[in-house]
Amino acid sequence: MSSTVENPLNVFTVQHWKRVCINKALELNAYEILMGDEQMPSSSDTRIRASFIERRSKLIGYIRSTLDHSQTTTIIGGIDVLDAPAIWKQLLKAYEPKDAGGRISVLQELITLRKGDADHENESYSDYGARAISLASRLASLLPIGSSYEKETTKPTAAKIGTEDVTIHELEKPSSFKPGYTAEDLAMDLAIAMIPIGLGKEDTMLQHTLNHLGSNLTSQTALEHLRKADTLVRNASLAEGTSAAALSAASNKKKRFHCEVHGKNNTHASKDCRVLKGKQKQKAQVA
Repeated sequence: MSSTVENPLNVFTVQHWKRVCINKALELNAYEILMGDEQMPSSSDTRIRASFIERRSKLIGYIRSTLDHSQTTTIIGGIDVLDAPAIWKQLLKAYEPKDAGGRISVLQELITLRKGDADHENESYSDYGARAISLASRLASLLPIGSSYEKETTKPTAAKIGTEDVTIHELEKPSSFKPGYTAEDLAMDLAIAMIPIGLGKEDTMLQHTLNHLGSNLTSQTALEHLRKADTLVRNASLAEGTSAAALSAASNKKKRFHCEVHGKNNTHASKDCRVLKGKQKQKAQVA
């Protein structure tokens, strides 16, 4: 995405983008237009109509300024350029999906939530608390359907028992149980959300890779990327060790010593020569 785009929209900025757009709509007195609650007035008063058109144009103009060319031509390309509510809903549908990536993104926001962070420097205590509750509500809205049980369905059917007419209930559809999203799934999502956060400062590339997996970020894919990172570290360590050994060997090869007995050599000087030391020992014994 172009760096010139202000408040850019993507899967990682969607919540910040959403807040800024809503604030902009309120600033322009166009929030009801954004939500679809205010339509083009039927009044013949040109001033009322002009006010609506101006507010709508400024709102849509701002939203489009946060998008790049591909987003305007693909995601909202088939929507009327002046249909603010439809544009808004389509963008949220595209970037706020109810998948694993969306849940994990919100979990990471909750885990890293701090009072007075970069986007909320003058935040009050109550605003901080409200922000935490808002994140929890967002997470709840992104959770898939949980376990469900459907009772069997029957239909009344006329029958005879002997000579007596009776009504029996005939099974149409048996009962069923759907496991759905469970507490175990949430615990796994929490662990996966923690993995990128817990990496060190030197692991920015690995963090970037994990965070950009989106809906493909599962325990299996996360562990696979971590295993690949381990392999890279081992290979780098081996390469470094091999280079150090080669450098040491090359350095030793270049060293030349001089011995009174053996002349120039790669191993020792006169003071370390065994032959000379042996002769010196013999002289000492004779003396």
